[in-house]
Amino acid sequence: MSSGKPVFCVWSGKRLDHRSLDVDHCFPWVAWPCGDLWNLLPSSRQVNQRLKRDRLVDVATLASARDRIADWWARGYARAPSHPVADRSVREAVATLSVDRPDDEARLLDEIYTGVEWQRMRLRNDQRLDEWSGVAPADA
Repeated sequence: MSSGKPVFCVWSGKRLDHRSLDVDHCFPWVAWPCGDLWNLLPSSRQVNQRLKRDRLVDVATLASARDRIADWWARGYARAPSHPVADRSVREAVATLSVDRPDDEARLLDEIYTGVEWQRMRLRNDQRLDEWSGVAPADA
């Protein structure tokens, strides 16, 4: 934001400003305490604190947010390969999500997203978390 580039809520697609920006854990902290960079996503405060809260994102909502999530990862981490935060984000994803580390950025983001899908399934099956079915862009 400070560089003038827009930031969007990964769940609703709504453009965020400093007042509406919140950092959401893709997977609820109460169910899986993971502060890895890949798990921290820009969200509207309304979505994060009032709508999604401590629920697990359902399959359809995660799928509909895939491009926005990948864009966030790319802009925030992957496109700055010499920056320490880029290496940290990839190392965390490889370790936590047990994904391969291909050389190609596009394949890397696909691998991380696939790891997120698998972890979502594990949390749903193992902990029977309540699911959140998303939000229409006008609602956020």
